[in-house]
Amino acid sequence: MNTKIIIENLKKVFSRAEYLIITFIFAVLLYSLNVIIASWRSLFSFYNSAGFSQALQLFLDLFFGMYKTVKFSSFVSLVIISVLFGILLSLLLYKKNLGMNDKKLGAMGFFGFFLGIFAPGCMACGFGVISALGLSAGIVSLFPYEGLELSILAIIILILAIFHTTKTLNTCPNVNKHYINKK
Repeated sequence: MNTKIIIENLKKVFSRAEYLIITFIFAVLLYSLNVIIASWRSLFSFYNSAGFSQALQLFLDLFFGMYKTVKFSSFVSLVIISVLFGILLSLLLYKKNLGMNDKKLGAMGFFGFFLGIFAPGCMACGFGVISALGLSAGIVSLFPYEGLELSILAIIILILAIFHTTKTLNTCPNVNKHYINKK
């Protein structure tokens, strides 16, 4: 991979504030989804007994205190996956705005998204869609590092998808025109 092209293209995309904002929003949404999935019973119970504002306060406490309740490696991998997820979605939206559809990214991007949503962080801690399906306790015993392997795999796949997406931005004839007009 040509690192110079990747860095230049990342600068082109993320020099525009809207793509930084999109990245931030999607990263926060994925992180929030994991907070909700990990504690949906408590949030629902709290909502029923104390109301919306108190349930929202509990959510915010859980959101900002997640690092205190899970293993450090699980928290770090969740944050990394959330940010990479946001970056990849921003890049894909940028490409879509240029009129490009990347068919090659399909399998790799889908697999990265799938792992990023399915089992981010630590399955034993109850993160991701896998825990919402009730599969975390049974599946976690299959992994010697409590599912951290899946998080690392998701991170690698998301990074590769980001590199591929960024590298292929040069293949679009509208990229320079789009960048200059929006600057």
